[in-house]
Amino acid sequence: MKPAIQTKTKKYLLYILALSLIIRLIILATPTEIWWDESVYISIGKYLFSGGASGFMEFQRPILLSFILGTLWKINIDPITAGRTLAIICSLATIYMTYLITKKTHNEKAAILAALILSITGYFIYFSTKILTGIPSILFILIAANELLNKDITKKNITIAGIATALACLTRFTSILLIIPILYTIIISNKKYKDKINNITTYLLSFCITLTPYLTYMHMKYENPIFSMSSALQEISQSKIHYTSSILDIAQQIILQNPLLILSLFGIYFYIKSPTIKKSLILAELAMAAITLHIIPIKIIRFSLIALPFLCITAGSGLAALTEKPQLAKKLKHLNKNTVTIAALTIAAIIAITSTIPYIQPDTPDQQAKENIYLYPKTNNITGPVLTTSPMIAAYIDNQVSSFAWPGYAQKVYENNKKDTELILINTCDLICLEHDTACQKNRQEFIGMIQQENQKIKEETIANCTHLIFINPDYKKEHNPPAINTLWWDEAIYMGLAENLYQNRTYTFNFKNQETFRAPMYPLTLAALFTMTGPSETTPIQLNILIALLTAITTYLLAKELFRDKKISIASAILAVTSQQYIFWSSKILTEPLAILLVTLSLLIFTKITKNKKTTLYPLLGFILAIAFLTRYPLGLLPIYFGLWLLATDRNHIKENRKKIMQCMTIFLLILTPWMYHSCIAYNHPLGSALFNIHQVNDLYEPEPWTYYISNIYTYLPYLGPLFTLGILLSILTKKPKNTKIKTYPIIGRVGARKTAEKKINPRALERNETHLIASLLQGCGISQNTKGEIDNTKKEQYFLICWFAITLILLSFGIGQKHIRFLLIALPAIAIISAKTLNDIANTLTKKHAGIILAILILAISIPSAQSGLTKATQDKENGIVLRQAADYMKTNSKMGTSIMSENYATLHYYTKQHIVWYPKDTWAIDEFIKRDNISYIVVENSIYYPEYSKHYFDETPGFTKEYEKKQGDQYIKIYSTQIR
Repeated sequence: MKPAIQTKTKKYLLYILALSLIIRLIILATPTEIWWDESVYISIGKYLFSGGASGFMEFQRPILLSFILGTLWKINIDPITAGRTLAIICSLATIYMTYLITKKTHNEKAAILAALILSITGYFIYFSTKILTGIPSILFILIAANELLNKDITKKNITIAGIATALACLTRFTSILLIIPILYTIIISNKKYKDKINNITTYLLSFCITLTPYLTYMHMKYENPIFSMSSALQEISQSKIHYTSSILDIAQQIILQNPLLILSLFGIYFYIKSPTIKKSLILAELAMAAITLHIIPIKIIRFSLIALPFLCITAGSGLAALTEKPQLAKKLKHLNKNTVTIAALTIAAIIAITSTIPYIQPDTPDQQAKENIYLYPKTNNITGPVLTTSPMIAAYIDNQVSSFAWPGYAQKVYENNKKDTELILINTCDLICLEHDTACQKNRQEFIGMIQQENQKIKEETIANCTHLIFINPDYKKEHNPPAINTLWWDEAIYMGLAENLYQNRTYTFNFKNQETFRAPMYPLTLAALFTMTGPSETTPIQLNILIALLTAITTYLLAKELFRDKKISIASAILAVTSQQYIFWSSKILTEPLAILLVTLSLLIFTKITKNKKTTLYPLLGFILAIAFLTRYPLGLLPIYFGLWLLATDRNHIKENRKKIMQCMTIFLLILTPWMYHSCIAYNHPLGSALFNIHQVNDLYEPEPWTYYISNIYTYLPYLGPLFTLGILLSILTKKPKNTKIKTYPIIGRVGARKTAEKKINPRALERNETHLIASLLQGCGISQNTKGEIDNTKKEQYFLICWFAITLILLSFGIGQKHIRFLLIALPAIAIISAKTLNDIANTLTKKHAGIILAILILAISIPSAQSGLTKATQDKENGIVLRQAADYMKTNSKMGTSIMSENYATLHYYTKQHIVWYPKDTWAIDEFIKRDNISYIVVENSIYYPEYSKHYFDETPGFTKEYEKKQGDQYIKIYSTQIR
């Protein structure tokens, strides 16, 4: 049975959480004002999930809260309601985490008191219903601290702490200083130097991996991974508005909110008097929170939320410690427990009510502004961009919004955006000028006067001493299109078009002649499924690719670990795979490569588990994955063939013993493919018609490259992994089976039995003593951990398994497919990355065994950082290509009706953006008139981004009956649009 005191404390905690929830629901029941910062976070979420079509972006803001709000908005959940619900959940979780931490640092009695003190603090209650980052950020810090307060700190605890602190930084940048005490605790929690290094490495890895998607996004958008953080810190440091004079003012306000927080002084005293690692962590976090508040020039009470839980922890501990004093304990024994409880609850209720009442008041001005001003675009069917001084409007509408609140740069923003703006909203109170700044006030009046002259005023209303002005831009046209910011590639446009048709029309079609039914359907089907949650968006596939990259790193790690039983090699393999230049670049595209790489890695992992660990029950799963892989990229039909050939070459007995399981695998494989084969029969009169026609298109439409293309270019496109992979192949081939070693070997991929037999017959220390020559040591490094000569023999087969997959892929792509792209070879990336990691580990072990791990880490960083940087730079630069084509497509979409036919070679991209019928050029000029009449063509597009008939360069300029309507150039790329009448 559980102790009575533990049962009581849990019951008290439940009462505290229930009362806290009721108070917050009462606050939500009253009309509440939407704050400036709340609307900004909502707006950023809309911007992220609409590709910039809704809301606006403030890059100085952290992204996590906005990402969650944007996700909810995308699936049609009101972001205001959802955000405030999320805020309440985070506040209750913060109370609970405060309880858990205090329980570990002191006792259960102190934990209840700390939770109670936090729950009745007025400004904590109030901000618990606001869509702000303070409480979620400190919640993640508390989660991290709680993980490090366990008796035995495991790698799991450290990993969770790393993820939590990264999320805290993504929620609020200033939380980064609170990481210092956590790092210090990890360092001092172990006495051994090796354990310290391992724990710090685990923490930093989990921290950095969690931040990687955000840093990647920042680099791709602003060409600087820490651009947002540095800009935020710069803006804070240069802020001219200080709401309070010093940190002492905040401390005074905190005490007035809840006088019980004075007890934190006693808690700090008792913590210092009897120090432990756990108590030191709390004190260090409290001190670092105070330093953070001192550094930030904008000093307002809500920023002190980062210190409040730690104040409550020490206050609860201080009160509990006081009641545990012998003299006071004797006096308390004579008191009636019910009387003490009632008195305590009364005091708590008085504090909670008196500190909360000022916040629970209807906000009539905000409601009036919402109904009369902020909802004006929605009620008047204005869908164009909005230029506003009040970002609060972005919380209520889905228009594209630009904010220009500060007089210092408002005029510049207005000049840059006025042509592309339909509605202008000005709140005079938002154009902030300090009282003594007469120049600013004068500029404000002149600026408002200029806007009145250039635009049509349609509404003016004074609300709470603030004048709201609404203007319509008379030069704005409803059909106005925003400037293009990105253009999809040919294949990207096709996959997006197929996915959108699947989502909207439940048909696998593209363009009016349906030229693309031969495409492998799995990727468009996946996108269409995601569109049911997010709606059609070009950002959805990129977000999917980020998730796929994470899963690829995990599966690569597991595959390497399954093969070599070495964590260092496994971690190195995962890092090398997802940070390679080619992987990062192609992951920025809406293409099948990332998903194909993941499915290949997963297939190799499952097959390895089956053959190495005799887990034949995985055969049905393997059949399913192989079918999905084939439906993602047709060349992956090579996987089942390769697995069959490997078994025939290495272990025919395995086939005989597991015939039924293998038949199950093939049955599931064929059952999954049945709908696709049925579709192929209807469309191409052959069950494999789609795949065969796909290969036929690739081989016939494009001039084939020489068969040596991949061999000659692998070092160019994989400048780091290529040489390492080659060295790994050479080491594997040159390593010989040691003599005088009787080992029972299995022809399958490194069976466990061989490993165990080798371990019995060979003494590892004796082996190491015998190997003194550098080359011999390097060759023996082909083993996993250089434990035995038997290990060396076994790992050769494991390496050959990966090398042979690369070889068979290389042969197929070199001789079987005419069109060649290095991205096609990426299906062998798992093998290349793992062999390269194995080679680096061998080199590190050869140089020194004692510090091999550190050397391996340095080598991995030296390779992965420049490789990733190169991939990100290439992806960023590529975003700028093809803009003229996108702008031309927007022009034709604006100036044509649905069903218009357009002649162009780039039918994929133009059809996706215009949704019009696209017809290819005829081979000869004499057929142009026939094509125009037959397909009722209205526009002809001449552009040089892809192959086009040579005659189109000048034919339409020199031939009567064609009128040039549009022409644009960007660098070497140009595009012309001619209109024609049916001749």
